[in-house]
Amino acid sequence: GQLGGVATVERWYGQNALDTSRVIANKALGEGMGVSHIALATTNGYVDALSGASLAGRENSILVLVNKSGGYTAFDGVRSGLANGLVHGHILGGSSAISEDSREYFEQY
Repeated sequence: GQLGGVATVERWYGQNALDTSRVIANKALGEGMGVSHIALATTNGYVDALSGASLAGRENSILVLVNKSGGYTAFDGVRSGLANGLVHGHILGGSSAISEDSREYFEQY
């Protein structure tokens, strides 16, 4: 088949994009991904997340999705794993992608 030579395939998913982002981030953290850096991208499109994925990988950090308007984010689902270890973050996209309220919430950690 198309995945010839691949011994194991796992499907990582959630109920929606935010939940899938949380699942992937928690799996990465559980497998030793660093917690000192994090990148946030909007759920209102994929361009910022796609562009920022290589940056997150280079920094051995997770990338999680947030709603533009705030509310539940994948960051909420992983922040306990980041306790006291987070020293640097990237917000991918301007205030039209991620609200100032979300930025301020993120900066508390």
